[in-house]
Amino acid sequence: RLGLSGFRHLKRVLDQYERMGLVDLHEELSDVDDAPTIVRKVFGTAVQAIQDTQAILDYPTFERAAAVLADAQHVVVYGLGGSAVIGQDFEHKMLRIGKFVRAHCDTHMMAMSASLLASGDVALAISHSGASAGVVEAMELAGDAGAETIAVTNVPKSPITRAARHVLLSASQGSPITGENAASRIAQLNILDALFVRVSQTNRLEALKSLERTMGSVSRKRYT
Repeated sequence: RLGLSGFRHLKRVLDQYERMGLVDLHEELSDVDDAPTIVRKVFGTAVQAIQDTQAILDYPTFERAAAVLADAQHVVVYGLGGSAVIGQDFEHKMLRIGKFVRAHCDTHMMAMSASLLASGDVALAISHSGASAGVVEAMELAGDAGAETIAVTNVPKSPITRAARHVLLSASQGSPITGENAASRIAQLNILDALFVRVSQTNRLEALKSLERTMGSVSRKRYT
């Protein structure tokens, strides 16, 4: 399935990959970079993260995650820092198609909301490291309450992957200047955008009706 002729071919490809080094895999920014170079490097890192994430995405898990989101009575999203912004964006998108989602970026609110979930509800956590204690604890509470749990993270076998039933992985290189999770945020945003589209497709007629109504409700707020 990888298009390799055998184990020796695999070893040769892996050896070539290892020899690339971190600089080739992820170009760091420099004080002497001009504007076009900076844009190329930053954009290139983001594009690479999206491509790598698409390559490793587990489609059966993606389908199961989309299915439980489509059928959910209540959906809560947990994320801290940069991940919180992704959660808020997902809340906004889902509301457009008539799905009421609540994104939390406070660990106390996460814990309280998780404790009130039940079977038929979904808790979705976004964490680059997968090790944010407040997010992991909230996911554990949600699972204990009987809710479905979905995690989007950049780190396999992190604490959050043990707390979630459905795990969707992003893939990105860290950067001291742009931040270790800068590229992964873009990749994770694309994962959630794809989930949003899949949920919309599942409930297409309802989604279209809600989309028309929500778009109409804000159209008068724009200057023409």
